[in-house]
Amino acid sequence: MNCEQLAVLNDIQAQIGWLVMFIGTATLLYMITGALRLRSAFAVATDKEFGHKAERYFEEGRLEALTELCEQRLKSRPNSVEALWWCARGHYGLQHYAVAQERFAKLAQIEPRWQEDVSPYLERINSQAQTVQ
Repeated sequence: MNCEQLAVLNDIQAQIGWLVMFIGTATLLYMITGALRLRSAFAVATDKEFGHKAERYFEEGRLEALTELCEQRLKSRPNSVEALWWCARGHYGLQHYAVAQERFAKLAQIEPRWQEDVSPYLERINSQAQTVQ
Protein backbone atom coordinates (compact mmCIF):
# COMPACT_ATOMS: atom_id res chain seq x y z
CA MET A 1 0.00 0.00 0.00
CA ASN A 2 1.18 3.40 -0.76
CA CYS A 3 0.95 6.51 1.42
CA GLU A 4 -2.02 7.86 -0.46
CA GLN A 5 -4.11 4.75 0.21
CA LEU A 6 -3.11 4.78 3.90
CA ALA A 7 -4.20 8.40 4.19
CA VAL A 8 -7.59 7.57 2.65
CA LEU A 9 -8.02 4.61 5.05
CA ASN A 10 -7.14 6.83 8.02
CA ASP A 11 -9.74 9.38 6.89
CA ILE A 12 -12.37 6.63 6.57
CA GLN A 13 -11.46 5.28 10.00
CA ALA A 14 -11.82 8.77 11.55
CA GLN A 15 -15.20 9.27 9.89
CA ILE A 16 -16.40 5.87 11.13
CA GLY A 17 -15.25 6.83 14.64
CA TRP A 18 -17.29 10.05 14.51
CA LEU A 19 -20.29 8.15 13.15
CA VAL A 20 -20.12 5.56 15.95
CA MET A 21 -19.84 8.34 18.54
CA PHE A 22 -22.84 10.15 17.03
CA ILE A 23 -24.97 6.97 16.98
CA GLY A 24 -23.95 6.14 20.55
CA THR A 25 -24.87 9.62 21.77
CA ALA A 26 -28.19 9.56 19.94
CA THR A 27 -28.98 6.14 21.42
CA LEU A 28 -28.12 7.32 24.92
CA LEU A 29 -30.33 10.42 24.56
CA TYR A 30 -33.17 8.29 23.25
CA MET A 31 -32.88 5.96 26.25
CA ILE A 32 -32.79 8.88 28.70
CA THR A 33 -35.90 10.50 27.21
CA GLY A 34 -37.66 7.12 27.26
CA ALA A 35 -36.80 6.67 30.93
CA LEU A 36 -38.10 10.16 31.72
CA ARG A 37 -41.35 9.47 29.86
CA LEU A 38 -41.73 6.19 31.75
CA ARG A 39 -41.09 7.95 35.07
CA SER A 40 -43.68 10.59 34.22
CA ALA A 41 -46.25 7.97 33.23
CA PHE A 42 -45.60 6.09 36.47
CA ALA A 43 -46.11 9.28 38.49
CA VAL A 44 -49.42 9.97 36.73
CA ALA A 45 -50.57 6.40 37.34
CA THR A 46 -49.56 6.63 41.00
CA ASP A 47 -51.46 9.92 41.39
CA LYS A 48 -54.57 8.43 39.80
CA GLU A 49 -54.35 5.37 42.04
CA PHE A 50 -54.02 7.58 45.12
CA GLY A 51 -57.00 9.69 44.07
CA HIS A 52 -59.20 6.66 43.41
CA LYS A 53 -58.23 5.06 46.70
CA ALA A 54 -58.82 8.26 48.69
CA GLU A 55 -62.21 8.82 47.07
CA ARG A 56 -63.21 5.21 47.71
CA TYR A 57 -62.24 5.46 51.40
CA PHE A 58 -64.25 8.67 51.70
CA GLU A 59 -67.33 7.21 50.00
CA GLU A 60 -67.13 4.09 52.17
CA GLY A 61 -66.87 6.21 55.31
CA ARG A 62 -63.43 4.84 56.13
CA LEU A 63 -62.24 8.23 57.33
CA GLU A 64 -59.45 6.97 59.59
CA ALA A 65 -57.99 4.94 56.72
CA LEU A 66 -58.40 7.99 54.48
CA THR A 67 -56.56 10.34 56.83
CA GLU A 68 -53.81 7.78 57.39
CA LEU A 69 -53.37 7.35 53.62
CA CYS A 70 -53.26 11.09 53.09
CA GLU A 71 -50.91 11.84 55.98
CA GLN A 72 -48.54 9.23 54.59
CA ARG A 73 -48.72 10.86 51.16
CA LEU A 74 -48.10 14.29 52.65
CA LYS A 75 -44.88 13.07 54.25
CA SER A 76 -43.37 12.52 50.83
CA ARG A 77 -45.31 15.23 48.99
CA PRO A 78 -46.22 17.97 51.49
CA ASN A 79 -47.79 20.22 48.85
CA SER A 80 -49.95 17.58 47.17
CA VAL A 81 -53.22 19.38 46.53
CA GLU A 82 -55.20 16.17 46.25
CA ALA A 83 -53.74 14.73 49.46
CA LEU A 84 -54.45 17.97 51.34
CA TRP A 85 -58.04 18.01 50.09
CA TRP A 86 -58.86 14.44 51.06
CA CYS A 87 -56.93 14.70 54.31
CA ALA A 88 -58.82 17.82 55.32
CA ARG A 89 -62.17 16.25 54.44
CA GLY A 90 -61.30 13.10 56.37
CA HIS A 91 -60.28 15.04 59.46
CA TYR A 92 -63.38 17.21 59.13
CA GLY A 93 -65.56 14.10 59.03
CA LEU A 94 -63.79 12.75 62.11
CA GLN A 95 -64.40 16.11 63.82
CA HIS A 96 -60.67 16.80 64.07
CA TYR A 97 -61.42 20.41 63.25
CA ALA A 98 -58.03 21.92 64.12
CA VAL A 99 -56.21 19.56 61.75
CA ALA A 100 -58.90 19.94 59.08
CA GLN A 101 -58.65 23.72 59.32
CA GLU A 102 -54.86 23.56 58.97
CA ARG A 103 -55.08 21.34 55.87
CA PHE A 104 -57.84 23.41 54.24
CA ALA A 105 -55.90 26.63 54.88
CA LYS A 106 -52.71 25.19 53.41
CA LEU A 107 -54.63 23.93 50.39
CA ALA A 108 -56.11 27.39 49.76
CA GLN A 109 -52.68 28.97 50.18
CA ILE A 110 -50.96 26.58 47.76
CA GLU A 111 -53.73 26.56 45.18
CA PRO A 112 -55.95 29.68 45.37
CA ARG A 113 -58.39 28.20 42.84
CA TRP A 114 -59.52 25.80 45.60
CA GLN A 115 -60.61 28.70 47.82
CA GLU A 116 -64.22 28.36 46.67
CA ASP A 117 -64.27 24.68 47.67
CA VAL A 118 -62.42 25.23 50.94
CA SER A 119 -64.33 28.30 52.21
CA PRO A 120 -67.54 26.53 53.29
CA TYR A 121 -65.56 24.08 55.41
CA LEU A 122 -63.49 26.82 57.02
CA GLU A 123 -66.64 28.86 57.74
CA ARG A 124 -68.32 25.86 59.41
CA ILE A 125 -65.19 25.13 61.45
CA ASN A 126 -65.00 28.76 62.58
CA SER A 127 -68.69 28.86 63.46
CA GLN A 128 -68.39 25.64 65.46
CA ALA A 129 -65.37 27.05 67.30
CA GLN A 130 -67.42 30.14 68.21
CA THR A 131 -70.31 27.95 69.38
CA VAL A 132 -68.00 26.00 71.68
CA GLN A 133 -66.68 29.20 73.26
